[in-house]
Amino acid sequence: MIVAVSLEPRAIVRISTDPTGKQVKKIFVSDDLRDLNGSPYDVAEYVFDVYDLNGCSFDLADFV
Repeated sequence: MIVAVSLEPRAIVRISTDPTGKQVKKIFVSDDLRDLNGSPYDVAEYVFDVYDLNGCSFDLADFV
């Protein structure tokens, strides 16, 4: 099994509660490397089966 963390810019959704108790949702794109600090991580982790070698290829033709 191979676990990979996406290093591309990512959509982040943060939900917090303001002083009145109302939930506030903030959506933004981040490329901040601090998102990779964890665990838990703020980014998607991808898991590949050892037999799913196409998922680990750098050649885009392998994904077609």
